[in-house]
Amino acid sequence: MDPLWIFFFVILAVIGIIGFVGWQMEKKRTQDLSTLSATLGMSFVAKSMAGNPLSLSAPALAFFKTGYGQRSRNHLQKTLIDQTQVHVFDYQYTTGSGKSRTVHQITVFAALHEDWRLPAFRLHPEIPIFHNIAKVFGMQDINFPTHPEFSRIYLLRGEQEDPIRRLFERGLLSFFERHPQWCVEAAGSLVILWRQDRRISPREVPGFLAFGQDLCQRLQVSAGY
Repeated sequence: MDPLWIFFFVILAVIGIIGFVGWQMEKKRTQDLSTLSATLGMSFVAKSMAGNPLSLSAPALAFFKTGYGQRSRNHLQKTLIDQTQVHVFDYQYTTGSGKSRTVHQITVFAALHEDWRLPAFRLHPEIPIFHNIAKVFGMQDINFPTHPEFSRIYLLRGEQEDPIRRLFERGLLSFFERHPQWCVEAAGSLVILWRQDRRISPREVPGFLAFGQDLCQRLQVSAGY
């Protein structure tokens, strides 16, 4: 047989094996999350869907407008005693094209309460080179002289600076200084939490969920709810 054909079949075989292994890993992830949801008292929907499970509640959040081909799956959900709706789900979107195409896979924590009136803000870990360049072109960064460590490790943005300052000055600054590398976006009745380009393993979900709920409680206290 022509060596070129042998090479071709080997490549196809490798691609097939990689695809099968990936499929098996995704299947096990879904099974593990389904089992976990029962122990956490949460409902579970494995089915993949376009967009995100909060589409009707989250039209204003920039995170869900990033990229294209947005999809979500493995959706865990429950309602807390105070009627806060809590969600954890896998989310992905694509940026770029061709050789620059990147598929971003992230686990998102989301909380929704109809009585919240949170000022719109977005919090990201500070990336010095990128953000210093962006600031030259007018990117806003809300800093706090009383908490230089927070201002060093995080970029905080939002059009309503005064309400955002009041919200963060009531305990959130020290909280995030102790917990770097998180991304948070909020507006009105909704807040979401994630780590950039990272999916949380099933064994990490309980801790992720507890951290998100802790953040929600702190937001409620800071906002005076």
